[in-house]
Amino acid sequence: MGCSAYLRWMGVWILTVLFVAGLGVAAWATPSDRAIRVLINDRQGSEVGGYHESHALLVGVSDYTAGWPDLESVPGELELVATLLQEHGFKTQRLLNPTSVELRQAVDEFINRYGFNPSNRLLLFFSGHGHSRLEGRKGYLVPADAPDPTVDEIGFVQKAVEMGQVLTWAKRIEAKHALFLFDSCFSGTVFKARALPGSPPHISNLTSRPVRQFISAGSAGETVPARSVFVPLLIRALSGSADYDRDGYVTGTELGVYLHREVLSYGMGQTPQYGKIRDPELDEGDFVFRMTRLRNTEELAKLSVQSNVSGARVLVDGVELGVTPLAEAGVLSGQRQVSVEKSGYKSYVRSMSFEPGRSASLSIDLQPEPPRTGRLYVDTLPQGARIRVLNIVPAFQQGMELDPGTYHLEISSVGWETQTRWVSVDAGEDKNVVVSLVEIQSKATQPVFTTGNTAQLAPDKRWDWTVFILGSEEDLNLIRCVEYTLHPTFPNPVRTVCERGKGPHAFSLSTNGWGTFRIQIRVLLKDGDPVVLSHQLKFR
Repeated sequence: MGCSAYLRWMGVWILTVLFVAGLGVAAWATPSDRAIRVLINDRQGSEVGGYHESHALLVGVSDYTAGWPDLESVPGELELVATLLQEHGFKTQRLLNPTSVELRQAVDEFINRYGFNPSNRLLLFFSGHGHSRLEGRKGYLVPADAPDPTVDEIGFVQKAVEMGQVLTWAKRIEAKHALFLFDSCFSGTVFKARALPGSPPHISNLTSRPVRQFISAGSAGETVPARSVFVPLLIRALSGSADYDRDGYVTGTELGVYLHREVLSYGMGQTPQYGKIRDPELDEGDFVFRMTRLRNTEELAKLSVQSNVSGARVLVDGVELGVTPLAEAGVLSGQRQVSVEKSGYKSYVRSMSFEPGRSASLSIDLQPEPPRTGRLYVDTLPQGARIRVLNIVPAFQQGMELDPGTYHLEISSVGWETQTRWVSVDAGEDKNVVVSLVEIQSKATQPVFTTGNTAQLAPDKRWDWTVFILGSEEDLNLIRCVEYTLHPTFPNPVRTVCERGKGPHAFSLSTNGWGTFRIQIRVLLKDGDPVVLSHQLKFR
C-alpha cells in the first residue's frame, strides 16, 4: 500500500479559470444567484485579467464502505473550506461520500456546466483517502466504495480515480488558468516539482497567460497525517497571510511559497511541492485570488494554548491548529468548539467565542485517563510452555493489553500434561498467573514375545510336539510362569510351566496328539500385567 495502516488523503483540487479580458467593475460579495465579477490589476492599476463567475465543487469522503477507515474530520474541514470560498465569491456545491461512479459523474457534469465558459472560475475540492501504487508512480483518489487494495487490488484499481484522470479533466477545461491543490498522501506523483522562487513575481501581463499549477502537501514517498495542518494553513493563506507583496492579491506562486514554508515549520514530516504542467502553452501564467473586501489576518482572532503536557493537539471545530504550546494561531471569528487532546489523557473540550482582532489564551491541565485495559502475564513450569488464550483471536504475548473480562488459558508442553484455566482481568490490573504443569511419567517398555513349536511323527502315527516362548534375554528374565491352554480333548488342558529351561526355547511344554489346533498362552510376568499370546500348532 502507498500509505501505511490506512493513511488519509485529503486532496484538494483547485481548478480556477481566469479570462484575460476587461470584465467591467470589480465586486466582492457573498455568493448569490447573480454573477460576481472580479478585475485583476497590476501595481500601476492597469487591468490584466478577471473572472466572471466562480463555482466550487466540494467533495468529501468520510464514510467508507469497503474496508478503508472512516475519516470523521472530513465534514468539518469541508465546512471550513466552503466558508472560505464563499468569502472569495464562489458558489459552492457539495458531494459527500460519493461512489466511484458518482464521483466521476459529478466532476464531468460540473465541468460540462461551468468549464467551457472562458470567463468562469472553477474550483474542485476533494477530501478523503488516497493511495499510491507501483512505487509511487501512480496515485489515486479513493471514493467511498473502493476496496482495500491489500485485499482486492484489481477491484481497487477499477474503482479508484487515477491521478491521470485529474490531468485529463484539467485539460478538458477551455480556460486559461487552473490550479490543483492536494493535501494528500504521496500526492507529489501527479507532477514534476519546480524550485520555488525566492520572492513571488508581481502581478503583470504575464499573469494572464495560460497555466496549470499544482501544489501538494507532501512530496512523493511522504505520508500526510489523518489530521493535517494543511487546511488551517490554506485558510490563513487565502485570508491574506500569503500576500507577500501586499498588493491585495494572492497568486498561485505566493500560495505555493507560503504553504511550503509554513507546513515545513510544523515538523510534520511533510515537504509541500509546487510546480507547473510541462507544456509550453500552459506554464507561463499565474493563478490569482483577490483579497479586496475579504477579512485579512488582522481580522482573525488569535488563540494561544498552554498545557501541562507538551505535544497535545489543539483543534478548533475539529480541525487541528497545531500542538501545545500553541502561540497566536489564527482562528475564524464566531462561536467555536476548542478541543485539546493527547493519547493517555482526558480530552479538554469547551465552546469559545472569538472576536476579530482579539487574542484569547487557555492554560490547561490535562488529566491522565484511567486505564481502560488490563495486562496479562503468565509464568510457566516448565519455562517456554505454549500459552494460548482460547476465547480471543490475537496470539498471547506477555503483558498483552486486554479489555476487562474473563479469559480461557491453555498451557501445554511436550512431555507435560496440558492445563486449561479461566482467569479474570480488571481495568488497570497487571494480572500475573503462574501455571505448573505435571510431567507425564514414562511407562516401562512392554516386553516383546513370540512363540514357536517343534513336531516329530511317532511310530503310532501320533505327533510328538513342543511349544515354547521366544524373546530377548532381558525380556525372558521378566517371565514368572507361562500358562498354556490346550484343546479341551486333552486331559488337564490348562498347564502351567514355571521353569525357563536351557537354550533359546524358554518355558517349553511337550506332549503328543493326532491333530493341530490353536493354543492360547498367557505369559505371567514377575511385575505387571500378563501378556496374552496365541500360537497355531504346526506339524510340517
